[in-house]
Amino acid sequence: MPSHAEKSLGRKLGQLIILGFKGQFVPDRILEDLATRNLGGIVLTTANENLGSPAQIQKVLRQIREVSKTPPFLAIDQEGGKVARLNATNGFSSTSSAYHLGTTAGSLDATRAQAGLMASWLQSCGFNMNLAPVADVNVNPLSPTIGLPQRSYSVDPLSVAAHDRAFIEEFHKRKIITVLKHFPGHGSAGTDSHVTLPDITTSWTDTELIPYRELLNGGCVDMVMIGHLYNAALDDTFPSSLSRATIQGLLRDSLGFRGVAITDDLHNMMAITANFGYWDAAEHAINAGVDILLYGSNEADSFPLCSQLINVLESKVRHGIIAESRIDEAYNRIQQLKNRYAFEA
Repeated sequence: MPSHAEKSLGRKLGQLIILGFKGQFVPDRILEDLATRNLGGIVLTTANENLGSPAQIQKVLRQIREVSKTPPFLAIDQEGGKVARLNATNGFSSTSSAYHLGTTAGSLDATRAQAGLMASWLQSCGFNMNLAPVADVNVNPLSPTIGLPQRSYSVDPLSVAAHDRAFIEEFHKRKIITVLKHFPGHGSAGTDSHVTLPDITTSWTDTELIPYRELLNGGCVDMVMIGHLYNAALDDTFPSSLSRATIQGLLRDSLGFRGVAITDDLHNMMAITANFGYWDAAEHAINAGVDILLYGSNEADSFPLCSQLINVLESKVRHGIIAESRIDEAYNRIQQLKNRYAFEA
């Protein structure tokens, strides 16, 4: 039988995980993870075909809240434009891209109005976290992940910061957590991290940090999402999402971020899965300073991901590979954020 300390460690580890699942009904495995393993949160996506109608989404999120021992993060990607999971196909409406709002229209008022509309949608459904806005600068208009899908507001980093701030403020009015992404900057990448690990060593410059500096100084940043990006000038061994030099060194020590750091998806990104195993990637991310591990699935090689991941991480803590103090630090940051937004089960 596990000791009380081990059970407590397991419950803390559960809070460090956000999972996705397939379909429009919550699987029993997810319900069990929420009820018995203290799973930290759920992300709903179009890729997983989770989003059928407003009523169906409300029902799913209500069921998740009802079974959770700790109020969970209920997350979605709602940037606007091509990355807008609530849209005309599931009972909402089409929205403009960041590029249109920030560059074509060049209107902070338009950004604020659209963000307010989308925030009302999230609130009505029951979401409490938006994995947005994008803080990437439009360095490479042909970037397959940022430039071509028009996910960046501008080539001007100060304009990016201004539009991000307007976006964040509207979601905060609705008590919805926002996530600034993709640190340290995905805008110059010439490849897609869903397919391979982008190498931004020669294309990235520290001007891409300006939106982060501006917004962190303003005190409005809840979370920062770490991108799967390789930059040998920052770390010649690990990609950003697994890099202590990038997360602890640059984001926390240099830029002064004290909030929650979350990975980009660790399940559907070949940048990680083709180069690191599930368990090694999780270990490196936590040791690098990440607080939340994000997975777009609840399975790892057809096995239940949450229980396996908690067991593996518990073992790594017991063997001194991950310090328990690092788990406590992440857990405490998560609880402080949930308490600040007065999460309710």
